Amino acid sequence: MSKAKVIRQNVSRETFDEVASIYEANRDRFKLYADKLIWWNKKVNLISRNATTSDLINHIKHSLYIASFINSDIEEIVDAGTGGGLPGIPLAIINPERRFVLVDVVQKKILAIDAIKRDLGLKNTRCVHRSIGDHTPGTRSILVSKHAFKLGDLIELTKSWKYDYMVLLKGSDYVDELENIDESFEITSYDISAVEKDSFFAGKYVLVIKRV
Repeated sequence: MSKAKVIRQNVSRETFDEVASIYEANRDRFKLYADKLIWWNKKVNLISRNATTSDLINHIKHSLYIASFINSDIEEIVDAGTGGGLPGIPLAIINPERRFVLVDVVQKKILAIDAIKRDLGLKNTRCVHRSIGDHTPGTRSILVSKHAFKLGDLIELTKSWKYDYMVLLKGSDYVDELENIDESFEITSYDISAVEKDSFFAGKYVLVIKRV
C-alpha cells in the first residue's frame, strides 16, 4: 500500500490569471523559444515530430503553472528529464534571478537545449548531460519535471537528495503510480482543467510533493 497522502485541489482562478499575465508579458521570448525548438526538433527528437507552434505555446503555458509553487526563498530549480527544455526554459525566462539546471540522460538533447538557451540569452541556465540520479543539487533546491518519469522511479532516483520539494506536471495516470511509492510523502494535486478549458489541459495536474 502507498505511503503517500494525497490532497486534491483545483488550480485557483488567481493562478490562471497569473499564468495568462506572465505569458503575455514574455510572449516574444516564448515565441522565439518555440521557433528554435521546432527548428532543432527537425534534427533531434526533442518533442513530438508533429508538434506545431500552437502546440508548443500550450506546453509553455502548461510549464508556467509551476511558477506559482516556487517559494520565494528557493535559489535553484533542477529540471529532471528536460527533453526539449520543458518546463525549465520557460521558467528560466521568467525567473532571471534564480539558477536553473536542465538535466537529461540523452546527450544530443542537452546539446540542442544548450544551443537554444544561448540563443535566448539565458545566463541563469546550465545544461547537464547525466542521469538525474547522479546529480547533486545545490542549496535551497527544488526539482521540477514535465511528464518525464513515473512517480516511483523519480522518487527512487532522487532518494539521496536533500531537496525542499518537487513540483511535477503529470497526467491523471499519476494515481496509478502512487502504489509504487513506499516512502512517506504528502502530495497536493492541483487540477488544471478546473480553470483551463482548452482540451489540451484535460486530465493535467500540478503535483507538489514533500517528504513527511
